[in-house]
Amino acid sequence: MNTDAIESMVRDVLSRMNSLQ
Repeated sequence: MNTDAIESMVRDVLSRMNSLQ
């Protein structure tokens, strides 16, 4: 798994957490 895929996953999780707040 490359770092670009990991970064996009992290951004997705962070945006989900932000929308829950």
